[in-house]
Amino acid sequence: MISIIVPVYKVEKYIGPCVESILNSTYKDIELILVDDGSPDGSGDICDRFAQQDNRVRVIHKPNSGVSSARNEGLRAAQGEYIMFVDGDDRVHCHMIETLKTAIDSGDYDFSMVYAQKVLEDKPLEAKQYNLDEIETSEMSATDFFNGVCSLQFYYPVIWNKLYKRSLVEGLSFANMVQAEDLEWNTRVSLRMHKAIVKKAQMYLYTVRKGSAMHGALSGRAAERIRTYKVCLDAIPEDNRAFRSKMLKLLYSMMLFFRRKFMDSANKGEINAVCNELYRATIREFWHSDNSRLSILRSIIGYHCPGPYNFVTKMLEKTAGALK
Repeated sequence: MISIIVPVYKVEKYIGPCVESILNSTYKDIELILVDDGSPDGSGDICDRFAQQDNRVRVIHKPNSGVSSARNEGLRAAQGEYIMFVDGDDRVHCHMIETLKTAIDSGDYDFSMVYAQKVLEDKPLEAKQYNLDEIETSEMSATDFFNGVCSLQFYYPVIWNKLYKRSLVEGLSFANMVQAEDLEWNTRVSLRMHKAIVKKAQMYLYTVRKGSAMHGALSGRAAERIRTYKVCLDAIPEDNRAFRSKMLKLLYSMMLFFRRKFMDSANKGEINAVCNELYRATIREFWHSDNSRLSILRSIIGYHCPGPYNFVTKMLEKTAGALK
């Protein structure tokens, strides 16, 4: 059986289609755990109605304490041999769960993964059609997956497009953070896994909401986001030099990115303070890491000379744009 965990908070408009897409999937041996995280709208009532209509649905009502807490509550309640996560404002292709389950059972895999299709809200859904026997497939080692996570490619750091074996994630819980908790979770997954399988089909239907003030929200949480990469680094054992080097490179890339992007924002002082703290804590290891000397020097120069670094970066971006 597959345990599917859905955190529910302020998704009254979306949770019905989300649950229906899961229950109408071609794979039926599931338990659907809807965790109402103290949602102030009608989301909890909608969840209860689904539980009354289908005995595969269980609802947990709890005080609001964030998406990580909701997912952890679902993990504690899960009874399946496999674990899957879906966000309450998204949907799944009718063949997604079946595809993931068939893939993970086809070999000695720790998890299976599909790609995602971005869907604009209020737009008619045109889910892609697939011949399930002809979907392109590939394998990933732990290093492959970790590199994908560190590259921040859309499909890798997230949790909602994967089917995990329970034995792989037994004892794992989501860190209490408001930014990039998926990234931190999958960093620790990469340390446990041996290999995974990827079905290259866009079967997770990711809702892109209109009017979301992403820049403002990101600015307000930039310091927390930067700390996430240090949390990920701390999760990697010191003797795993290759993974730590890769995460250090990501940490420095993101410190440069956030300092540059929000250099004129009200949060500039907080962002710089966090970056300076993490710089002092990691610069010695970064200097002696497996990253190329050129990459390390560029990061350090960019950190200490942000003005010239930003100017050169903008010029390179303009040049690259003109060449397209």
